[in-house]
Amino acid sequence: MVNRNLALAGAVLLIVGLFVPIVSVPVFGNINLITNANAAGLALLALAVLTAALAAKPNTLEQVLWPGLAAVAVISYSFVTLLLRLAAMRQSVRDLDGNPFAGFVQGAMASIQVQWGWLPLAGGASLVLYAALCTWSDELTVADVVRRPFAKLAVAGSAFIAMAVPLAQLASGASQ
Repeated sequence: MVNRNLALAGAVLLIVGLFVPIVSVPVFGNINLITNANAAGLALLALAVLTAALAAKPNTLEQVLWPGLAAVAVISYSFVTLLLRLAAMRQSVRDLDGNPFAGFVQGAMASIQVQWGWLPLAGGASLVLYAALCTWSDELTVADVVRRPFAKLAVAGSAFIAMAVPLAQLASGASQ
């Protein structure tokens, strides 16, 4: 019962993490993952709902491992992508030497900050993984878990959602 509650708390933390600021940008304000139907935000919402559904259903608690792993992958991808984009933007600002507005742009770039919204996302994914791994007994193997009902759905759905995020961003041209 404790592991089930941990998995549900992890799903709630994932959902809360979608609505809190992950980055602050001058003029635009705080930005979260669910803004403008962001692919990563929608994927994490789907994974949180899948986690909650699996945790609430009897005998499927060990299946929350798959959406938990997919959530870690989506969060990691989003965080690394954000950091790489910020680094590229800062590099492009350095190329503005001689431009009369360079000081203004450099000041604006210096005020862009990563916010605390990554903490509930990481905490939620960690709780989901911890709850799943604590339910596995010593004699339970991955092959046993995959043979259970809903296992193939959990694995396939989680893998699809995790792979859909970079593909959706690539298709929309957001990764450029």
